[in-house]
Amino acid sequence: DFPVEKWIEKVHPEDLEETQKSLDGHLSDQKKRKWSENYRFKNNKGEYIHIVENGYILRDNAGIAYRMIGALRDVTDLYGYEKELFMSNERFKYLTQATSDAIWDWDLEKNEVYWGEGIETLFGYKLSELSTDINMWLKNIHPEDMEVASDSLKNAIAGSERKWEAEYRFATETGEYKYVYDRGYIVRDQFGKAIRAVGAMQDISKTKEYESSLKSLNEDLKKHAKELEISNAELEQFAYVASHDLQEPLRMVTSFLTQLEKKYSEQLDEKAHTYIHFAVDGAKRMRSIILDLLEFSRVGRSEDKQELIDVNEIISEVKLLCHKEIEDSDAVISTEVLPEIMAPKSPVRQVFQNLISNAIKYRKPSVTPEIEIKVEESGKYYVFSIKDNGIGIDPEYFDKIFIIFQRLHQREKYSGTGMGLAVTKKIIENLGGKIWLESKEGEGSIFYFSILKH
Repeated sequence: DFPVEKWIEKVHPEDLEETQKSLDGHLSDQKKRKWSENYRFKNNKGEYIHIVENGYILRDNAGIAYRMIGALRDVTDLYGYEKELFMSNERFKYLTQATSDAIWDWDLEKNEVYWGEGIETLFGYKLSELSTDINMWLKNIHPEDMEVASDSLKNAIAGSERKWEAEYRFATETGEYKYVYDRGYIVRDQFGKAIRAVGAMQDISKTKEYESSLKSLNEDLKKHAKELEISNAELEQFAYVASHDLQEPLRMVTSFLTQLEKKYSEQLDEKAHTYIHFAVDGAKRMRSIILDLLEFSRVGRSEDKQELIDVNEIISEVKLLCHKEIEDSDAVISTEVLPEIMAPKSPVRQVFQNLISNAIKYRKPSVTPEIEIKVEESGKYYVFSIKDNGIGIDPEYFDKIFIIFQRLHQREKYSGTGMGLAVTKKIIENLGGKIWLESKEGEGSIFYFSILKH
């Protein structure tokens, strides 16, 4: 015997109203004999468990219920399993909504494939109209890719692998093909037999297009590199001609004009001597231009090997090379302790020589040139600076001074061909660095250039 009051006390408060209503409804309906309900019930430990109660209602001749016989069954474990299954299905549902990939689930025992919403998003197929037949997948693979893709999956399923992946083209609802990356996981039973495969198809069409464009670009670069190689060979040939064939006529002009002046000096008037001087000077300047142009064309083709060089020693060598300029101008060159770098020695020496020579050349009248050489570290570079107290440069001409044959001053005032800074810039850029400056007209200049540490 179990009083109804005690039964009511043990039914979970949240389930009591619905359960009582269901029971009263069945008892009052003269046609109903069976009653079943799920609810939570308190056991002897005071814990609520999920139960299913099934009862049979006994009625008299008038259909009035006078007795009910039933049984309560604990279904807590089953309820937990169903809840977990429901949550799992919910997670799968939300996952398919959260990703743009086409998620698929292949039941190998039933040979049925279930698709996530991504199949509709990526390829335009209506979920409600999709067949669960695996042939739906097979028939939409590009004919050229079908054998490789299907065979690789069949082999993975037949073997012992757990993971499978493939790249192939898959048709959209409109017949257009997209490149996809398909990756799956194979579920096996205790005997190793594949019973299920779950995976996702990802659209990689844009990646493929990018790869294709890169391949095309690389082909173009190879073509241009070949053309550049041919062009460089032609320039080398021109440089050879410039260094030999063009210089010989200039030497002859200079030589014969000089002899003419010596032999007929007394017979020539002042105007004739002036003409000869201009002609000889022009020939000498032409030779200087040819040599500077030849030097510019050779930058970057130096056969000097990379070596560890001490920049302090480079500065000492430059001081010796510029000894006369330094002595004539009383120039003062100060340096801090400079580092060692890995680079070809000759080009680096030429950079410092060109910049120091310019600092001395473009000095203020009656002012002793003061040149300060420093260095700072900047990531993988050393940044050198050469500061002077010379005539300075208007910022308007910062770019112009690095172009070949560009001069800011009259030749009569400052000698040279206008190639020094162009050569310097080309050397530094070939060494992987860059050059720039800070300057104001009348206030001196600071030239900066970077060189890789190693």
